[in-house]
Amino acid sequence: MTSLCLWVISAAVAFTLYTYLVYPLLLIGLAVSQRRRPPVAPLAEWPSISVVLPVYNEEAIIRDTLENLLQLDYPVDRRQILVLSDASTDRTDAIVSEYASRGVELLRMQRRRGKTVAENAALALLRGDIIVNSDASVQLEPGALKRLIASFADPTVGVASSTCVSVARIDGDANRGQSSYLGYEMWVRDLETRFRGIVVAGGWLYAARASIQRHVLPGGLCRDFAAPLIARERGFRAVSVADAICLKPRVLSLRREYRRKVRTITRGWHTVYFKRQLLNPLRYGAFAWILATHKICRWLVPHVSALALVTLACLVRSTPWAGWGLGLAAFAGLCAALGWWWPEGRQLPQPLAVPAYIVLGQLAALHASIRAVAGKDTPTWEPARQEPGPRAMGTREGASSDVAGSGREILLVVSVDTEEDNWEGARSGITVENVREVRRLRRFFNSLGVRPTYFTTYQVVKQPWAADLLREVRDGGAAEIGAHLHPWNTPPLVEPLTPRNAVMKNLAPELQLEKLKRLTAALEDALGAPPPAFRAGRFGLGADAVSALLTCGYQVDSSVTPFVSWERWDGPTFVGAPLNVYRIGVGRDVRVPEPRGPLVEVPITAGYTRFSSSQWSLVHRLLHAGPSRAVRVAGLAARLGVVRVTMLTPELQSVRDMLALSRGALEGGVRLLHVFFHSVALRPGLSPLTSSAGDVGRLYKTIDSYVEGLSRIGSVRFATVSEAGIALGPARQPCVRDSPAASPRLRG
Repeated sequence: MTSLCLWVISAAVAFTLYTYLVYPLLLIGLAVSQRRRPPVAPLAEWPSISVVLPVYNEEAIIRDTLENLLQLDYPVDRRQILVLSDASTDRTDAIVSEYASRGVELLRMQRRRGKTVAENAALALLRGDIIVNSDASVQLEPGALKRLIASFADPTVGVASSTCVSVARIDGDANRGQSSYLGYEMWVRDLETRFRGIVVAGGWLYAARASIQRHVLPGGLCRDFAAPLIARERGFRAVSVADAICLKPRVLSLRREYRRKVRTITRGWHTVYFKRQLLNPLRYGAFAWILATHKICRWLVPHVSALALVTLACLVRSTPWAGWGLGLAAFAGLCAALGWWWPEGRQLPQPLAVPAYIVLGQLAALHASIRAVAGKDTPTWEPARQEPGPRAMGTREGASSDVAGSGREILLVVSVDTEEDNWEGARSGITVENVREVRRLRRFFNSLGVRPTYFTTYQVVKQPWAADLLREVRDGGAAEIGAHLHPWNTPPLVEPLTPRNAVMKNLAPELQLEKLKRLTAALEDALGAPPPAFRAGRFGLGADAVSALLTCGYQVDSSVTPFVSWERWDGPTFVGAPLNVYRIGVGRDVRVPEPRGPLVEVPITAGYTRFSSSQWSLVHRLLHAGPSRAVRVAGLAARLGVVRVTMLTPELQSVRDMLALSRGALEGGVRLLHVFFHSVALRPGLSPLTSSAGDVGRLYKTIDSYVEGLSRIGSVRFATVSEAGIALGPARQPCVRDSPAASPRLRG
């Protein structure tokens, strides 16, 4: 009896490990071993599309959703937006009708019959060659739609599914497990795409060829699941598009998530049965294996786990470890019970939130399987009520603020100095291998919703592979590529290689201009567009640089670090510079705002770890006054942890200090937080600040924890440097006469 029980438990563990671990590892091996698909030419023109948006009682979010869709980068004359109202009883239909003049169409069902029935009714109204299905609760990144549609340049692609990023307020810990699981699911779909293709599309945003989507389905099926199956029957494949990002808010409670899962998995079982012929490996080969493992095996894991628990109970008296196993299961069950009854809007601790999500997810799959086998109808579709979605790309909603209440909106800019591997200035032996890590960084930023600016040097962009990578990162609007001048290795190299000459402001004005011209031309030639913003290496911006920047077409700079002096290294001092975005005048001290100045400065956030930013100037004067300087009060205060000046960078600062600096800045009325770090920190051993892989991991963790912690303070909205300059830059006051040097050469 004991040996039989041990066999059952071993089989259950092996089955679970195969489903969630061995399967993706096999996909990795198969993807590597198969021949790469030949590249395809891009679309000659954008096809006509029909965007379908099913809704039911979405008056709270439908306006933001429609505004988001209307602002997407896609030709208006080739886009149809059709809202399907499943007999909404609130003001949803009235709000949608307000957008009729902007091309939004409304189809209202007279009787509530469910999402799939509404989609069937809309088929005759769809005019596009590609049908795009979305969800009212998600927000799309500006370039997501074009990147999704671009997949259809490959004639073998029939369905393209987006990548979903789960976002929530920091107090939404009851559903952190949802975010982790969604990240795992996106990873597996990416692996399936590399091998053969995915078997289910994301209902939040996917697109399909009209010939695939124009199928009337029984009301109990999932169209987002059926579409890839129909595509396979017709000889197409379905793919997951990593760069087509949409933000999906988490559901408000685990109780709601459980009910949603029961509905979707029940419909999933019905869909698999409807297309059960696709499980025949003799006819459909690897696709049948993917379908069986990704869907059916996952849905069977709860059944196997239940059998294993019963077996453990039989072994309790004879095997001590069985008691430990049952104890862990009981703890997970208790977490699930707490998660079920936990009040909405209150924080469930993370050690409880993850096991609660896993257990309730397994129970939901078990419940759904029983309903499907019993032949019960699926409940009427109802959108999962979720946390209010982000109002713009890259927004994370915050909890009640300990600073200024839940209404605070925080604009967060993240910039990366994308430069050579050589930590010390060099003119020979230059390598740029660290730039390869930008791909990993890009995925990480996408998971947070960050819209970074990569300030890129001449030596980096002159490497064709690096330029291709940066162009890939930039295209679609998820990031921007700025210019970063390293004077010591940017031609012309006519000056001696000395520490002083490594600072831009110490060079002759003519040489500054010539180097800047060469850098700008290299970036524009390699990337196909002029860089929208500039940062001086070693923060070496001086008064002479302003005229050079304007001559080369720049209108936004980001070299200033308030409260920080670089004079020890022959650099400038920025003590006294504003913390907010301001304008700089030609030939003027770059720390002094000039209302008529033609150059917008987006400073890096720097200041003190205590007090409001409105008091930082006073703190600085007290710490650096004559007597205080003599006894080094500033250094003593920093070592004792009383107060110290710092910059908003994860390379040097802890999460605690970064958040303290951010709180102080916001308390004093600062409208922008600007984080920066160096690309060399992304590869171990290139920077003294990240000498090991563990250090690099801690860098990522610091950024993640900082963004998460910042969400406690308010609603975080992400922007690039140039976007922040446009949004926050004070209007340039008119003047009677500008000098010729003050007139920027506008670039197209």
